[in-house]
Amino acid sequence: MRAVLDLFAYEADHDSTLVIGAGIQRAWLTPGVAIAGLHTAFGVLAFQESEARGAVRVHVDAGLTPPPGGIIIRAPVGFSDDRIVVRALPADVEFHGH
Repeated sequence: MRAVLDLFAYEADHDSTLVIGAGIQRAWLTPGVAIAGLHTAFGVLAFQESEARGAVRVHVDAGLTPPPGGIIIRAPVGFSDDRIVVRALPADVEFHGH
């Protein structure tokens, strides 16, 4: 069960971050992925991720306190290797394919 949850979010102790979306596959983004009520050490996580017109959009709701290293939002597998660090919520992030 833990391995499945880690597809969506996991805590990285080595750099005090919360990583979101590292295992999400690009194919899942039509119609999109929505996660709600995922309990973390930093609070309850909720986010939505979708792809439209060559861009991936991620919205992370307020509801948790970002860890000291921030929240790393990863682009979906098969889209790009990009990542963005956010330090305040709510947050909206957009990735553009290469």
